[in-house]
Amino acid sequence: MATNMKKKFEKYWGDPTKMNKIVFIPCVLDPGHKFTILSFARKKMFGDNAPTIEKDVQEYMKSLFNEYSSPASKEKGGSSSEVQASSSSSMIDIGDFYEELSRHTSGSVAGNSKSELDKYLAEDIEAGTSDFSVLL
Repeated sequence: MATNMKKKFEKYWGDPTKMNKIVFIPCVLDPGHKFTILSFARKKMFGDNAPTIEKDVQEYMKSLFNEYSSPASKEKGGSSSEVQASSSSSMIDIGDFYEELSRHTSGSVAGNSKSELDKYLAEDIEAGTSDFSVLL
């Protein structure tokens, strides 16, 4: 029985390059660990000569983020054409003007060169405490 378990472990967890990258995403999204836990766990599980998986996980996360954020960017593109069409009318209330300006600037790509994922990963790691409880 132990040999069968060892075979299955080697099949799914034995080679870090074959492991499913989605397993690591919750660890990276934890603000107390981010990518530091990947290198630590890799060294603990496979030793110092194990291949790095951080770059693969980061590329996988970016591709997932881009996949799921693309419909939102299409919607923003549609709202900017509405702003242009409505701003061409001669009678614009000043309150509407500032509301449209706010929507236009929030949808502009020039101010948002980094994605939300890149901004999150660039933030510092939060300091953890030993008395942390999820239930509190």
